[in-house]
Amino acid sequence: MPRCRWLPRPWLEHNDGGSQRLGFRSVLYLDDVRVPLVRGVDLVRNYDEFVFYLQTHEMPEVISWDHDIAEEHYPKASEGDDATIPYDSYTEKTGLDCARYVVENSLPLELWAVHSFNPEGADNIRRILHAYRPHGEFRDLFISYRVEEHKIYRGRIDRGWRI
Repeated sequence: MPRCRWLPRPWLEHNDGGSQRLGFRSVLYLDDVRVPLVRGVDLVRNYDEFVFYLQTHEMPEVISWDHDIAEEHYPKASEGDDATIPYDSYTEKTGLDCARYVVENSLPLELWAVHSFNPEGADNIRRILHAYRPHGEFRDLFISYRVEEHKIYRGRIDRGWRI
């Protein structure tokens, strides 16, 4: 069973000395290519890292979700914006699976945000989390980030599309 307790942490500050300051004790950021620029934000890249983090750390005050966390999750440019997400064909788990993990294990999720560029995937995550914690969404949360160029699957990802 996941170990989740609250532990106060200092406020989180921007890594480059800038002005962004988050008023949270802890934030977990799920993303495969973005790197948060706020000191103290914990980054996990995929489902396995997400689950391991929640099993070995205190429950974060905020979790920010990306939906597409493996190369196969990015739609092909030829599929267009209206493509339905082919969940059955995926071998890697998505951010939606991470949200399901939290819900199925009844973890004490306090606040959450979705930062995914995939509109359908973001809506799917929001739907499951709204049913679990309807007042927990933090819609205006923006965490400054940089894109880790070598993690963009050798140039096969461009603006959210698999090319």
